[in-house]
Amino acid sequence: KQRDAMMEMRLLWLFAVLAITASVASADDGHCESLKLKPPLTYTQDKAPRDLSGVLPVVVEKVNRVLEGVVDVEVEWEGGDLHGKVGEHTVQCKVTRLASAIQEEHLHQEDVSTDDEGRQVVVQCFLVPFTILDTDECTLPSGHSMSHKCHAPAICVNTIGSYECLCPRLGTPKRKAPEGAADDKFWADIASEDRSPWELSLNSTDLSSCPSSASTHGCCPAFGHSSHGSLCRAQFHCPVDTCSTNHDCAPNAKCILADSPRQRPNFLCKCPNGLMGNGHACRPGIDAKPEPKVMFDGVTPTEETLKHNYYCGCTTPVIDACAGFPPCEGHNEICAVTSRNEPKCVCKPGYVRDKKYGCVDETPPVMRLRHDAD
Repeated sequence: KQRDAMMEMRLLWLFAVLAITASVASADDGHCESLKLKPPLTYTQDKAPRDLSGVLPVVVEKVNRVLEGVVDVEVEWEGGDLHGKVGEHTVQCKVTRLASAIQEEHLHQEDVSTDDEGRQVVVQCFLVPFTILDTDECTLPSGHSMSHKCHAPAICVNTIGSYECLCPRLGTPKRKAPEGAADDKFWADIASEDRSPWELSLNSTDLSSCPSSASTHGCCPAFGHSSHGSLCRAQFHCPVDTCSTNHDCAPNAKCILADSPRQRPNFLCKCPNGLMGNGHACRPGIDAKPEPKVMFDGVTPTEETLKHNYYCGCTTPVIDACAGFPPCEGHNEICAVTSRNEPKCVCKPGYVRDKKYGCVDETPPVMRLRHDAD
């Protein structure tokens, strides 16, 4: 019986401790009232405090402005570095107030205590909310501390709280960054695209972070304003479309990109059908006057044309009717071009055609005897 009595006392003691603990926990958890601020405490991301120490003075000022009889404000939630993280945040405070400043219906005598100065005070818990709004880094001026670090031709794409760099697609219409912040669907669409090497970052870690990638999304740290995240984006390099920026093709030639941006040269200049030349713009004082010629078949370039690498620019070729024409079979015959620019076998200069003997010397030698009269 004595053992049972002792066991019963222990259980009663345990239940009492649990009840007190539950009561304290309920008081701690249930007595934190959200402080309604007018206007709400709101920051843009580029002007938001980087850590809680930047919020504390504002919180104390807001508490004193909203509540009456404030004696002391103690921040219980220390949190961590904010780094301008976008979203809703809450600071929990213990506010010591004069009991006389609290309405009677909200005042519990058991909560009233006397401070060192003999004043009757009450300690209350308040939650002070504040919001950090997203800043679009892609629209900030280049000198701004939060401006994006993407290098052209990469496109800056805004995300919630950060940004990414995206290689552009070739041709038209070119993909534009979405209005507002890019969502998961946007990046899923990017991942599903079939891209050429010209539409991916350079394929070597020596030349680009995230090599052979369409963007920095999922490769660089999500927060682009950390030291690593910023450096990763700054080192992301997309190929430059040579044909749209820096080529030397003639105005009437077409610039065509090579299969890979790493090829040298990584583009070629192609003349339109019917014109001949190497397609590159003529350099005054360096390149010969473009006079491309083709053989009598109207297609094959002449040796002189090949010698000049087809000549610069794109020019209508002249047909050299005798170039490549089969050798004339007759003795003392050569190829000559007719008025209709057609090849024809004719006698060499100084020869005339004889019906019987073909091309003969028009001034045949004369035999003279020693005693002939002149």
